[in-house]
Amino acid sequence: GRIIRSIGLIGEAPALTPRQSYLAMTCTMLDSLDDCELELIALAAIPEHQYQHLPIVDVLEDPGIWAIPDGGCNSSCHSRAWRNTAQQKLARTGRGYMGYFQSLDTKTFSGLGENKSTCSGRYTFPAAWRVHNPNTGRYKTQYCPISSNEITEGHSPLLIGTDLMKQLRFVIDYDTGTVCQKIGDETLEMPMARAKGSKLIVIKVSDLDMFERRCPRLLERFDE
Repeated sequence: GRIIRSIGLIGEAPALTPRQSYLAMTCTMLDSLDDCELELIALAAIPEHQYQHLPIVDVLEDPGIWAIPDGGCNSSCHSRAWRNTAQQKLARTGRGYMGYFQSLDTKTFSGLGENKSTCSGRYTFPAAWRVHNPNTGRYKTQYCPISSNEITEGHSPLLIGTDLMKQLRFVIDYDTGTVCQKIGDETLEMPMARAKGSKLIVIKVSDLDMFERRCPRLLERFDE
């Protein structure tokens, strides 16, 4: 039908969930054919009210290795500072894993604003995590090497972009604040938290001690 009248109101929105803002703009529209009123609610962006079911973690100070799943990044990357910290954590994990760095021809590209970013190579490290089936309560241990482009500047943690998300079959549900991995016909939840400061969703990819206990026959693959 054709909208013939609209009214904009500012006030408290009814029945909002904890993940939503307390203030909203409500627009009521009257349809010319059946006089049906439609209510649209525009919610304000207040990130501190989002995903409060997830714990807060300092991704640099925590002993685990955490990464940010980023659907807006098409090429996974990390800072050199993050890699140095990650290697120290890996050395204390399991049998001690360092990963390896491959130098590549330096490439410089535009970052945010007037900043420049320099890609100097790729870092590959062993990763493992436990995924959880919320329906059965059972866990599965997953492992794989992760390769990411290294940026010389800054202190950015590992950003898992769409290149790796597609290969690993990661899915982000921004409504519920969950990151899942599709394995066969199952959709399993990743270990998740919120990053201290930014409150971005992060996932843990360093359950190597659990991997060693659960999958001892596969350890030689991490030595390749």
